[in-house]
Amino acid sequence: MFSELLCYKAEHGNVNVPANWPSGLGAWVSTQRGRKKKGIIFSDQVQRLEAIGFDWEPLNSSWNEMFNELLEYKSTNGNVNVPQRPRTTLGVWVRHQRFHENW
Repeated sequence: MFSELLCYKAEHGNVNVPANWPSGLGAWVSTQRGRKKKGIIFSDQVQRLEAIGFDWEPLNSSWNEMFNELLEYKSTNGNVNVPQRPRTTLGVWVRHQRFHENW
């Protein structure tokens, strides 16, 4: 599966395989993250994955990327009132953050 992950990276430029990837690669990637979280993965496997840019916590990374984009928006526009129309990734993310704040 590691070899397949290398092929995926060569084709897509990253190793962020969707969980439902048809070949089972996405499930394997998720399993590796779970194994690391449980502390049941060999250190050489961790090193090999990290050497190719493996992201152990992609949700946190994605959130941080969007937050940085929001900071850039604020720097440019002086506020964080991202318009909802036209629909943009940042606008959807901000709306989602506001929705979850009110839970």
